[in-house]
Order: sequence, then structure tokens, then C-alpha cells
Amino acid sequence: SSGINAEYGYIIFLRITPFLPNWFINMTSPVIGVPVFPFVFGTFIGVAPPSLLAIQAGGTLHTLTSASDAVSPLQFVLLIVLGFVSMIPVAFKQYFKQKLE
Repeated sequence: SSGINAEYGYIIFLRITPFLPNWFINMTSPVIGVPVFPFVFGTFIGVAPPSLLAIQAGGTLHTLTSASDAVSPLQFVLLIVLGFVSMIPVAFKQYFKQKLE
């Protein structure tokens, strides 16, 4: 049960952050034994922030003449911060689990 809760956080983290491509996560998750429900739920929650940024970039590109103005380093940092925020519940759970043992 605690492993399943941690898997949600890991999948959301991997989907939000731009560290690994989605095709790699899709291929390796079944190999390492990630259950289907945490994978699907984590993917659903985790792809929303990058998708919203891509939609915003597309809207910006529609009105701009320079493509470099569409995606800023701030947006990249925001994705990384959101990824680490998604790991806070997992870290607290591990911390308190070690304290209780």
C-alpha cells in the first residue's frame, strides 16, 4: 500500500519534470513493475502542467514574430519546481516512516 502511494508521486514527478522523455517512462514502467492504476493516474495528473505550458507557448507564438519569446527559462524552472513539489508527500512519508521505526 505504501509502495503504491509512492509510485503516484514518482510517476507525477517524472511526467512533470523534463528529465526523461515520456516514451522512456512508458516503456520502462511495466518493466520495473509499476501497477496500471498509479501509472494511469500519475500520467493524467503529471502531463497537465507541461501541456498547459505548451498551450500557452502556442498562443504566444500565434501573436509573436520570434519563437524564442514563447518559452522562457522561468517556465522550465517552474516545471522543475512543480516536479519537486510533487515529491514532498513521498519524502515526508519516508521521513516519518524512518522516525517511527
